[in-house]
Amino acid sequence: MGDFVASASARPPELAERLLPTWAEIRPEDIYAGLALPEGPTDRPYVVLNMVATVDGQVAIGGRASGIGSRLDRALMRRIRAACDAVMVGAATLRAERVDPSVPDELAEARAVRGLPPRPMAVAISATLDLDPSWRFFRHGPDRTLVLTTTTAPRDRAEALAGSATVERIGGDSVDLVEALARLRGRYGVERLVVEGGPTLNRQLVALGLVDELFLTLAPKLAGGGGPSILGGGGPAEKVMAELELGSLHGWDGELFFRYRIVQG
Repeated sequence: MGDFVASASARPPELAERLLPTWAEIRPEDIYAGLALPEGPTDRPYVVLNMVATVDGQVAIGGRASGIGSRLDRALMRRIRAACDAVMVGAATLRAERVDPSVPDELAEARAVRGLPPRPMAVAISATLDLDPSWRFFRHGPDRTLVLTTTTAPRDRAEALAGSATVERIGGDSVDLVEALARLRGRYGVERLVVEGGPTLNRQLVALGLVDELFLTLAPKLAGGGGPSILGGGGPAEKVMAELELGSLHGWDGELFFRYRIVQG
């Protein structure tokens, strides 16, 4: 076998590569700098998924995604957030990860200059409201945190969350995601939404044709195991759920950052 082409060790760590659409050496901080997303259709936000996975497709190690991506992956996650009006997370991911939905001060200031709230709205999807209002996800209070739940969710749990989030009921035994996105757009003015998992929520949204783009970080790691992929797991795939068109590809220290447009559900 031949030598590796342009190994990671041959490039200074302060430089990254733009591999597509045109090759160039760039600074890591220029990846997704000034990211601008469309508004989306009139009945829902423009929806992007943002996930990180190992080369063998694992999105969690020990039940958590933290530790898979690099510091640059975490920085890019916040840049994508800053380009959106809201960040959505499923309840299982909240319980596993203790998500902080904020963005760094410099990105918050840049949003304010554009006439936006300094930080995106935080949106959780939870059928049972098994959530703790002391988590960092709820730090901005009911004006900037929204929990979408079901009509069957326990009322005592809704009351416990009332001081930390706005709680709205949509759907019977499961949250109606079509109505959820319509409400985000119509009632809360959310034109751009980033979804940060988990895999079950991702799969539901893709199956409903509600996702426009995928931002995927591929970490140069192998984890083994039989955990979920970015769209869930638990059994063999029966069909292709969506086809993707590659919009851009960047690399840094062996890590790859893909931006795909979903062209067919």
